[in-house]
Formats: sequence, C-alpha cells, structure tokens
Amino acid sequence: MPTGQSMVELPHARIAGGPSTLVILEGLTLENKAPTGRALRLLRWAHKRYTRDYTVYQVARRPGLPAGHTTRDMAEDYASWIGGRFEGPVDVIGFSTGGEVAQYFAADHGELVRRLVLSDTGCRLGEDAKALLRAARDKAAHGRAAEAQADIANHMDFGRFGQGVVKLLGKRLMKEPDDASDYIATIEADLGHDATDALSRIAAPTLVIAGSRDFFYPDPIVRETAERIPQATLRLYDGVGHAVSKTHKRRFEDDVLSFLRR
Repeated sequence: MPTGQSMVELPHARIAGGPSTLVILEGLTLENKAPTGRALRLLRWAHKRYTRDYTVYQVARRPGLPAGHTTRDMAEDYASWIGGRFEGPVDVIGFSTGGEVAQYFAADHGELVRRLVLSDTGCRLGEDAKALLRAARDKAAHGRAAEAQADIANHMDFGRFGQGVVKLLGKRLMKEPDDASDYIATIEADLGHDATDALSRIAAPTLVIAGSRDFFYPDPIVRETAERIPQATLRLYDGVGHAVSKTHKRRFEDDVLSFLRR
C-alpha cells in the first residue's frame, strides 16, 4: 500500500483454519455487510473443506458505495484491504459479481495474487442478463429490492427441486434492506463491467469454472474469458447453470482444491 494511504475497511467474515490465506469475493447481495448468526454458521459449513488448508476470509464490498463506482473501483477497495492486511500474495476466489471484480484485482494488483479462481463469472454479462438486471435495478429503486433479488435467484438454476424452493420461498426469506443504494450501485457496476482488455494482464495461474448453461455469463463469454487469460484453465460443467459451487459442491471443491494445491 502506498505510504500515507489508509486501508479501506471492508465487512468480512474470518473462518479460522489452516496456515494459508484464501480470500473470497462474494457475489451480488442485498446489503454490503458481514454475515452474523445463522448466515455465519452456514458460511462456516459451506467453506469447511477449505479450512483444512486455509484460514478463509469472505469479504463484502464496502458499504456506502458512491454512484458510478465501477468493478475496477471495487477492485481498488479490495487491493487496499488485502494489501494492508496480509504479507505476500493470497489465493483468491471470485464468485459472479465478485469474479468480475477479481478480474481487475488480479490484472491491476498481480503482486497480491498467488492463484485465482473465477467462478460463475465472465468478462461481461450476457444481453439477457443485462435486461434482467436493469429490471432488478428499477424495482430496487422503487423499494422492491428483495423482490428484485428473488427474480435474479430464479435464473440461477439450482436444479428442479432447488429452483422450486427458490420460487416458493425466495421472496419470503429475503428481507427488504433499509437502504438499497449499495445494491443498486453494484447492479450498475455489473451492467457496466467489461474487463475484456484487462484479462491479458492477469499473470497469476487462473481457474475459470462455470456451467455451460449459465444465464448470466453464457458459454461463449466464459470461453472467451478463459482464452484471454495467459495462464488460465477452463472447467466448464456441461448442462449446468449459474452457482455451480452450490449445485455441484463436491465436484467444484475437488476442482478448486486440486488447482490451489499445485
């Protein structure tokens, strides 16, 4: 971190484990805050296999995002936080929106990244996804952010049973945030994201992992993303949609841990 520059504080959860450090940049959430209570317990369960090797930090975007804050600006926030907290490079997993930010983070701050995993993400959104997110942004601006997030979840393809549960309970389980401005700012950043020209600057070994039926980042965009990163390996799960880490948890973790342990 440059001399005299203060570290950006980011909401995060720390899950104690092994000696190495794994930083997870999360996807789109209704609020930028650290998980507590039941959400934190679920997070500990979700990341249990990683803690054999790693102490895991799941990091949210900073609260109070200014209008026009891009995914590249968000990458600078993470660089400040990671660079000010850890000595030497860390392993990074970026999920969905977090994966968008991780692309710029790795391109602009390669000295902070040992290995990079980009999951359920791409160098830009597909056109159908952009239309969905524009509608979600407009709903959120009219006090219906929880409904907007439920609409997005309906396109994540959790399988027949899982998707049925999402449709039945999604709107009931999602609490309307007191202030949706961070949610709206993040959607705007998603809509403007295009890291195509930055990918060639990612020097860290990278695993790009996604489903071939991802609604948000279609197959051609995922393939293009992997092809533009010099040291990228692509794992494309045939016939699978968004959120492969949840629908194919064991396979996903096997692929990620095998890659990170090299």
